[in-house]
Amino acid sequence: MRDTGVAQRSDWGLSRSEFAAAVSAGRLLRIAQGWYATPQADPDTVRALRLGGRLCCLSALPAEMWVPRDGRLHIAVRKSDPAPAVSGVTVHRLRSEGWGSSEAALPLETNLHLALRHHSVEVGLTVVETAVEQGLLTPMAAARLVEGQTSRRYLSGLRHFDPRSGSGSETRVRLWFQRRNVPIRSQVQIVGVGRVDLLVGESLVIEVDSAAFHTGRERYEEDRRRDLALTALGFQVVRLAYAQVFTS
Repeated sequence: MRDTGVAQRSDWGLSRSEFAAAVSAGRLLRIAQGWYATPQADPDTVRALRLGGRLCCLSALPAEMWVPRDGRLHIAVRKSDPAPAVSGVTVHRLRSEGWGSSEAALPLETNLHLALRHHSVEVGLTVVETAVEQGLLTPMAAARLVEGQTSRRYLSGLRHFDPRSGSGSETRVRLWFQRRNVPIRSQVQIVGVGRVDLLVGESLVIEVDSAAFHTGRERYEEDRRRDLALTALGFQVVRLAYAQVFTS
């Protein structure tokens, strides 16, 4: 569950006098009816509650996930609630009168469903596959989420779901090939080398590098050792940097 520093009055675990003292001292701030937050609380969650909704979709996904931010605040409102019209805010209307959670941010699977429903195939698959890679969602649960989408516009693209993807960058590159009907596999084990990010056809290896895992002298030398080993086995190796994947 996302740690937001925001909770309802009854969830702080304080006695009446302790709670009053915390509010009086400014350790807890009233941000909406029944909701209180620490001064260091997540500002997106606070704003969502002040707008009468709950944090959701891309804005509510865990920090450890790779999430393609779109610069907007995503909030959910219930079926019959008024939707605030505020610049920079995307409102997702739920199909129920309840929230399905007592938390200030909606649950992970709800947010992934909203991402699949309201965003592009690439964004939807990226966040679902990242949740699997981070161990936040089982492959079976992820498959159910993907298979539960009914929009014809998405169904052809969502068939490319692959729980083996190692990062959002890999998902983007893989989809580029899949949409062109080029055979490509994720996280392929090659004897004498180990796993490679992507194998196109039978001989083209694509390694998608990130600043987080491919910097430093030891990592640099290990990558080159692997490249030489792959070349000796008859593979062609292409390395793509993050900027090349998302800005080229």
